[in-house]
Amino acid sequence: MLKFAVRTALYAFTLLLINVATYAVVTWNQSLCVYPPEGDSIAIPIGGTVMLSVRAAPYLLVLAMLGNLVHIHSWNLSTRRRRLVGTAIFVVFYSPGILGALLGTTYWVGPNHYSISATYALAAAALLAFLIVDVRHLFCSGPRTEARK
Repeated sequence: MLKFAVRTALYAFTLLLINVATYAVVTWNQSLCVYPPEGDSIAIPIGGTVMLSVRAAPYLLVLAMLGNLVHIHSWNLSTRRRRLVGTAIFVVFYSPGILGALLGTTYWVGPNHYSISATYALAAAALLAFLIVDVRHLFCSGPRTEARK
């Protein structure tokens, strides 16, 4: 299991990367006159991305703590049930984040916005990788103990 601090730092970096990419691409496109000059075409995506990040931060914090909160090996269940219940918990908690990142990816796919889409795809890939790590941890034989001498 990855430590809470490492996960939190990676999630924060991903959110920061999404915001920086959105700001950089949208302001660059505005300077190239890609957007109509009479509309408020850059404040809305920049503000929306910041608000999305503020709303996603508590969710990502819970995801970062989830591996430490779910002490599945201490539950009094058979190995098969423990794995099934643990996998279900992780899938339920990770699904909104993965789907949200994939929606962000598809929303920004288009000319002049590919790098924003790529940062959302990176976020989806990171969440999927953490889900796989957490589920694989369930399939180890039990809690980690020191090796016998």
